[in-house]
Amino acid sequence: MTGRFDAAALRQPVALLAVAAVFGFFVLALAQRGLLVLFPALLVLAGIGLLFARYPLISFAFLILSVPFQRLGSEGATLPVTLTQLMFPVAFAGFLIAYVNSDRKLRGHVLLAPFALLIVLMLVSTLQAESLTAGLAEVARWSVALAAFWLALQIVVGGSDRRLVMTVGLLAAGGVFEATVGVVQSVVGLGPFQVSSGVSRAYGTFGRPNSYAGFLEMTLFPTAAMALWYAGETWRALRNYSRERLQGFAASQSARRIFYRNLANLLLFTGSAAVILGGIVASLSRGAWLGVGVAALIMALLVGRVTRIVTLTATVALAAVLLTGQGALIPEDFRDRVTDAAEQIRPFDVRTLTITDENFAAAERVAHWQTGWDMFQDHPALGVGAGNFNVRFEEYSVRESFRNSQGHAHNYYIHTLAETGLAGLLVYLTLLGAVIFLALRVLLSTRPVDGLSRLIVLGAFGSIIAVAVHNMFENLHVLNLGIIIGLHWALVIAGQERWRMLSATDG
Repeated sequence: MTGRFDAAALRQPVALLAVAAVFGFFVLALAQRGLLVLFPALLVLAGIGLLFARYPLISFAFLILSVPFQRLGSEGATLPVTLTQLMFPVAFAGFLIAYVNSDRKLRGHVLLAPFALLIVLMLVSTLQAESLTAGLAEVARWSVALAAFWLALQIVVGGSDRRLVMTVGLLAAGGVFEATVGVVQSVVGLGPFQVSSGVSRAYGTFGRPNSYAGFLEMTLFPTAAMALWYAGETWRALRNYSRERLQGFAASQSARRIFYRNLANLLLFTGSAAVILGGIVASLSRGAWLGVGVAALIMALLVGRVTRIVTLTATVALAAVLLTGQGALIPEDFRDRVTDAAEQIRPFDVRTLTITDENFAAAERVAHWQTGWDMFQDHPALGVGAGNFNVRFEEYSVRESFRNSQGHAHNYYIHTLAETGLAGLLVYLTLLGAVIFLALRVLLSTRPVDGLSRLIVLGAFGSIIAVAVHNMFENLHVLNLGIIIGLHWALVIAGQERWRMLSATDG
């Protein structure tokens, strides 16, 4: 007995330490806001602490759900700590409690290596950065994303069906909330992003239409995939209930309950996906529209024969509408956004372009592309330094009219080239490509794979593709969205691990 380490014996002290540490962190962050806010907040936090001490993995849900609300913790505060930053130690404390009180083993994955290498390259690139502070802030941002990805691996990989479904449910809940806020903003005409018809581009709690739409892209496809899962489960439950019903009403009670539960989930996830899609439309984000369109097309081609036929038919019908001049059927705001998008992808040199009101937005975007490309040409190996695109922007600005940076290169791949050079882009593409490869191994496999695993992977894959396409016009690795992106990568790995286990069992 002596000399044997008993992890279970650490339950109470570790739980108390974790709760006390997180509680103290919250007190420090909230004390700046005065006693009227502090005391009610402390009562709420005490309740939360007791809750996750009893159900520690709920803290991970807090972290995911905090992303849409993250700005609430920073505006007007002396200590600019966001809500997501506050939830980060909560999530790790909760996991620590769960880990100490179980026999689970910590999980690793090969994707952690390129992820860590990317951060190391960012850190090395800061050696030649003009602003070390900006560089270290970018390294810290990606380090948080890496830690969140590792935490997601521990939570979802090897988890039960219930845990996987609940994880997607968290994404759906956040997406529905954010989409509802955005649609109300659009319809009422709130905010600074007004368009000609008097409505507003939806921007939600993120403050920017593109970031808002990017978050919704990350919630749409897992939600839609889960609706597909429950459509199949509902159909099977209905058939089973129909057979059981022949034995009498009382005998079919269990089957009836299962059918109603699956039907309720089907309606819930289907309705959620519809609301989220409406939020993306209301954003008037052309990058998001393109990302959703490409991802939806690829997903439909992967689902099965019927969806392939329907998708190809719908694509031909849409092309026919546009080519026959029926574009007038499309609302003016949407038609204008599509027309402007076509103008922006037309190649031109912003240095010699005559700027007009009509082409200003396109010229500004291209100016950022060209500025980022010039940074890369001067520093091809490691770029100008992580986080230093904005710092060096005025120096490299290609035109006097566009000397103020909009925060990024309007193309994450060019942005990566500018800040971390060819080395950084190659490692990032390796990381992204590896995730896509894992997903396609499952989706294209002829070996056995259970329906839930396939649809979990399909939903995460859809969001990964949508974000990858949208990143051609935006930087979606901001505002803690890296936490959600890392969760999708973990979901792909969870589905792939289930597929491997099933294949090994049947093979």
